Amino acid sequence: MSTQGDPLLMMNGPNGAVPSRLTKAGDGKYLLTFVPNAATPHNIDVQFGDQDVGGNPFVCKVIDGGQVTAQGRGLSGLLPVDNVADFTVDTTRAGQGGILGINITSPTLQAIPCKVTGSGVYDCSYIPSEVG
Repeated sequence: MSTQGDPLLMMNGPNGAVPSRLTKAGDGKYLLTFVPNAATPHNIDVQFGDQDVGGNPFVCKVIDGGQVTAQGRGLSGLLPVDNVADFTVDTTRAGQGGILGINITSPTLQAIPCKVTGSGVYDCSYIPSEVG
């Protein structure tokens, strides 16, 4: 493997090349910045020292977060303490490949566990533990 030279990255989406910017981040690391052109997987081809990096192409999964919806009583402002609160998150119109992550915090910034089940349409439930 080459240890000299600069990396070359090519970002490609379903509609062809995607403009991107590569910036040195220090310690041999680089930051690739781009704006996806569709909510579908994008490929990143990497070369270093004029040689392909093993594992090419790397796939970046892209979703449209504006197409994710959430609804249910667990999202309202008035919930009884120590009772299950639930809600549904629908990601089916956002594109493929997204990983749903939900973080719920109490008024005192304590993490509240949230049970999530499903795929595409997720059922979520948690138990508020304090008033606020």
